[in-house]
Amino acid sequence: MTKLRPFYFSVVTLKKDYDEVFVVLDEQCAVTYEKLIIPTDGISDFRTSYHGITPEMVSERGIPFSVARNNISLLLRNKMVVGYDLQASLKTMLLDDLIPRDMWRDTATARLFRMEKEVDGQIVYTKLKLREIALKHLQMKMPGGDLHDCIEDAKISMMLYRKYKDHSDYDWYGNFH
Repeated sequence: MTKLRPFYFSVVTLKKDYDEVFVVLDEQCAVTYEKLIIPTDGISDFRTSYHGITPEMVSERGIPFSVARNNISLLLRNKMVVGYDLQASLKTMLLDDLIPRDMWRDTATARLFRMEKEVDGQIVYTKLKLREIALKHLQMKMPGGDLHDCIEDAKISMMLYRKYKDHSDYDWYGNFH
């Protein structure tokens, strides 16, 4: 049996604000796919201060949503998918039903990266920011501020996966919703 090779991808929610950058890395953290995606319902705010993307960049290099979705679905088919907040990312690209949950390694929902606390005698798990997880588990400080780098996020998630990939499926996708 061939071992499945993991891929990470990062995409931010589809809104009228421009947040559509899709990145796929291989297990060695090399970028294998990076595209600016043009949403189907237009863009009212490019949020350049958040991620540095300008209207000119999108008009020169952006690809239609349907093309990107097809490319991404082919890339991720039968692959372990690693990322932060995969539910939102996969749903944004209309891929959440195409990739089985047991193929997800989500650093936002994994028991490994949740903070455990007791509330009224019950143990509850709270979701940490990727920045907090990177500091705690990799001793890496991610840049602060408003600028968001999806490639850096992708690399952090893949490094976390590589460090903890031998943990049980329960540690990765235990029910925390």
